[in-house]
Amino acid sequence: MPLARGCARLMPMAARSLRIALVSYHTSPFEPLGTGEAGGMNVVIAHHAQELAARGHEVEILTRRADTSSPEVENIAPRLRLRYLPAGEPRRYPKGELNAFVSEFSRAMRELARRDGVAPRCRWDLVHAHHWMSALAAEETVIGERLPLVFSYHSIAAPCGATLADGEPAENPARLAGEERAAQLAHRVVAVSQYEAATVAERYAACSEQITVLLPGVDCDMFHPLAEDPPGVVGAPPVDELLPEGPYLAVAARLQPLKGIDLAIEAVARVEPKRRPPLVISGTAAEDYSGYESALREGVARLGLHDDVRFIGACARGCLARTLRRSLAVLVPSHTETFGLIALEAAASGVPVIASEVSGLREAVVHGKTGLLVPNRDPASWAAAIESLVNDPDYAARLGDAGRRRALTLSWQRAVDGLEKVYDEVVEEFYA
Repeated sequence: MPLARGCARLMPMAARSLRIALVSYHTSPFEPLGTGEAGGMNVVIAHHAQELAARGHEVEILTRRADTSSPEVENIAPRLRLRYLPAGEPRRYPKGELNAFVSEFSRAMRELARRDGVAPRCRWDLVHAHHWMSALAAEETVIGERLPLVFSYHSIAAPCGATLADGEPAENPARLAGEERAAQLAHRVVAVSQYEAATVAERYAACSEQITVLLPGVDCDMFHPLAEDPPGVVGAPPVDELLPEGPYLAVAARLQPLKGIDLAIEAVARVEPKRRPPLVISGTAAEDYSGYESALREGVARLGLHDDVRFIGACARGCLARTLRRSLAVLVPSHTETFGLIALEAAASGVPVIASEVSGLREAVVHGKTGLLVPNRDPASWAAAIESLVNDPDYAARLGDAGRRRALTLSWQRAVDGLEKVYDEVVEEFYA
């Protein structure tokens, strides 16, 4: 059950701003995407934080210090700070080892909570923890300082012995218990899809009233169709030098087995050579999967695809947007996704998506309207989906246009409208 209520009465949100701590223990929201553990969660936190601060809320993001060059605090924007707290040595660790340093981070967070606070209240009015280790890191503070906790899973671990289709493999034996504890601590769980909400309710016995579904947003100015590029615009080096001149397929993800990039390679190999578009893979491997890129490259060599597959590494956001909008289609062959933000970014770019018909991807892609959902992991089925777009450019264009129209309804401003409502409800109930 959620924690006991606090004692200090707060004004309604319309009359005042909130002081919000966003906890992202294992990865900074502003890390380059596609590197380490940086992915869709980072995008969501960064956009939420920036929009909340722009609306007048005081926002502090707490993350572990992973680099000796990191300052104690960075001022990202007015009312938005990124603060690095100690947790192990200031270096990168495999994600599976980071749970060992949660208690150190937790102590630093509790100490920070009392700094500059105004009695009887502490530094923040509300804590929003992202991912299971962040919830455990925030536990001492939310209990000791009597603060409401909002929690977002972003990804859910597969039960022991389950397949990748059931979730991300637990990087640490403590994860399953940690995810259950997070559900117990949270006053509200924010899910990014109906699939995620149902999974949390089933596995961790969270009641429906405790869970709110808020679809992520997309920056439709950054992610726009190629036709909307201003005249004379050239690509953002060095990405254009790495991309094929003609139509190509794109995959953008952290390089790990869950993302199913091996399936994309196998599918491309089954497309008729004369009609085969090149495959561009953007992303790098996390510490826990340092050998995965080598395995993918070995698969490329085995299939004789040296000239058909390009690994371009991680892209900055502008380069990623450019990569997506220049593509023929974006492939999302993941075994599971709580939503699949890259599918929405591709849609905003006016590009059709070919995705696995699983989990949250069923909500990110509208089959036959904004893209194609493939109901199995047979490379031949994926190759057929690719060929259907290669052979019918008008159909591909219609899917891309419909995806763009849908993406225009899913702004980050709309997403934060919903998040503000959640925060308002939580603090009103907690401090009543």
